[in-house]
Amino acid sequence: MVWRLVYKNDGKVISLNETNGKTHTIHNIFDGISQEECFNKIDELQLTYYTTSGDTETMILFSGGTRTILEQE
Repeated sequence: MVWRLVYKNDGKVISLNETNGKTHTIHNIFDGISQEECFNKIDELQLTYYTTSGDTETMILFSGGTRTILEQE
């Protein structure tokens, strides 16, 4: 199992999932051994990461190992 980070050239994260399968995409892929390694890659590449739960969309900003969570409804 690896943590697969799929992201677009415009800096947006498409998905971050634990997987052992193939991903067919035209976007960039980074495989990490842990979720934390993928978070570090998001920080390094200055990507924008959104996650959704119900009606709430959450944007997580990564900067220098610090995560800032901004909830938007």
